[in-house]
Amino acid sequence: MGRELHVHTHPSRLEHWRHLIEIVALVAAGIWAIYVFVYQERIKPASEVPEVQPPFISVDHSALAGSKEFVKVTATTKNAGAAPFALTGMVINVYGIRYGPQSAEHIEHPISGVVEISKTLVPSKPTLLYSFYDTWHGFGANKDFGGLAQGAQFDESFSFAVPARAFDSAKVTYELCWSKPGDQQWQVATQRNADGSLWFDDPLTPANVESGLHCGFQRRGAFYPL
Repeated sequence: MGRELHVHTHPSRLEHWRHLIEIVALVAAGIWAIYVFVYQERIKPASEVPEVQPPFISVDHSALAGSKEFVKVTATTKNAGAAPFALTGMVINVYGIRYGPQSAEHIEHPISGVVEISKTLVPSKPTLLYSFYDTWHGFGANKDFGGLAQGAQFDESFSFAVPARAFDSAKVTYELCWSKPGDQQWQVATQRNADGSLWFDDPLTPANVESGLHCGFQRRGAFYPL
């Protein structure tokens, strides 16, 4: 019977350190992957305050038969940050304005603390044309917005008709409220202004702000030709 030979090899000190370094490198790569894919993409964005781009308002109009004019208003809201957000409420009011045939000095106070002096064609008192009001789960509605991811946008639009050449410009005011996605709800009342338009009645109370509600608005109004 032949004799069996068993050869035992022992790794050198250099090989031992090389294996140890490879193990450490693999562990470090795993930790880095967890940091990038878990913390950077999930935990960190979830802890950040949502960054909402102010709504971009567009007003389009076209002539209709019978001396009528079709007006379409679109509000585009975009997520300009890393954290997702959910819309809780939106109000948009559209007013029609006519300009007088003669220039004169007139003073306006569009909002508290703002004074405007103009010597141009005198504008008429704004006439309410359309008041758009929408709420989601955060303000007690039975529909959930879900969430708007980074870079995504949401379009809300409505349309109406007015007599042709009845108004020279449209004044648009809005209020937009948002929060992080979730089950949180806020008690916000609806306000009906003297001109018939809708608005949110003081949503940014200290308690609402503390619990994560954010709102942005344009009470002064932006103007568009009609």
